[in-house]
Amino acid sequence: MFVGDGVNDSPVLAKADVGVAINSASDITVNAASIVVMKDNLDDVLNATLVSKATFKRIKYNFMWAFLYNIVLVPIAMGVLFPFGGFRLDPMWAGGAMALSSVSVVMSSLFLKCFKPLVFDHSIFNTRPDSSNTSPKLNNEPKSITANLYNRIFTK
Repeated sequence: MFVGDGVNDSPVLAKADVGVAINSASDITVNAASIVVMKDNLDDVLNATLVSKATFKRIKYNFMWAFLYNIVLVPIAMGVLFPFGGFRLDPMWAGGAMALSSVSVVMSSLFLKCFKPLVFDHSIFNTRPDSSNTSPKLNNEPKSITANLYNRIFTK
C-alpha cells in the first residue's frame, strides 16, 4: 500500500498493489490510485483498510455459505434421496431454493452497511512545549485506541 498526494507519487501509486491518493492531490495522482480518500485526513486511509478487510471477510463467509448450501441441496434436487425413500424435490421448489440461496447471500452482504469506522481521538497528543525542545510531546496518559487499533488491523 502506498499513500500519496503529489504528482511525483503517480508512478508509484500506479505500480503499488494498492495506491491511495488524498483528495487534495493532483488529477494525475487521483487517476493513478486505486482508492481516493475524499478528506485530507489520514485516518480515512486506515478506515479504508478496515472496510476492505471486513468486505473480504464477508466475501469468504458468503462463498462458504453458498458452497455448503449447494453441496446439500443440489444432490437432493438431482434425486439422490429418491431410491431411499421416494423423496424427490420438484423442479419448481429446487429453483426457489436456488433463488433463496442468492437472496441470502445478498442479505448477508448488506451487513456491511453496519460497519462503523473508527473515530480517532486526537486529543491524546498534547502540545506541551518542553523547556529545551519546542517540538510537541506525546501525553504520557494511556492511549485508549493504540492497542485495540493494532489488534484490529494486524491480527485476524
